[in-house]
Parts: sequence; C-alpha cells; structure tokens
Amino acid sequence: MTNKDKSIEKIRALIGTKQIYRIHFTYGNEMRFICVVADRSELSSSENLMAFNKIESYVGKHIYITVSERGSTYPSEDYVDFEWQDDFQEPDDSVKDYRLRFVKIPIKNIEFIEEQARWE
Repeated sequence: MTNKDKSIEKIRALIGTKQIYRIHFTYGNEMRFICVVADRSELSSSENLMAFNKIESYVGKHIYITVSERGSTYPSEDYVDFEWQDDFQEPDDSVKDYRLRFVKIPIKNIEFIEEQARWE
C-alpha cells in the first residue's frame, strides 16, 4: 500500500459520510478560504456565526537524495520535516495525517461555498 493510499484511508476514516467543502470568506480586505468537513445540511445557519470543522494536513517537504549501498549509487526521494499545515492537502505521498480543528466564521464574511473533493 502506498503512502497516498494510506492518506486516502485516513481521510475517509476522519470524515466518514461527510464531504470536504471550501469556504471562501473575507478577512479584512482579503479573500481567503479554508477546507472544512461537513454535511450539506450544516452549511446554513440562522445564527451570526457558522461553526465548522476545518481540516488540516501533516505534510513533509520533498527532498531528493543520493543513496549508496553495496557499491551502487542511485537517486532517490523522500519526505522530511513533517509539520502541521493550516490547510488541506490532497492525499499523496507527502501527507502523513489529517486533523480537524473547530472554527467559527461570521456569516456576513462568507462569500461562497464549493465542494472540494469526494472520498467514496
């Protein structure tokens, strides 16, 4: 099983039957976005704030190395210096884990919501 396959399994286990959505919102004068895990029914609210589970990724830096073993030298690649990123990274070999973080965004700041990905 590849690291990408493991990443996909982790994301499926984390989100269950929910989907990943990209919430575009204004922060000051800037347009920003975050990726959240939600049911479609959770994307509307009569309150002033909307609460979401934002998804974050544990991602490593891609490096190229030269490996020497048994008298042979060959190029290889690896991922090092893993750290939590404030955003969602699509499953691939660089992603080791995912986590959810609770956030609230004022409804007046939300510009639009779009579906990010399906993990069926």
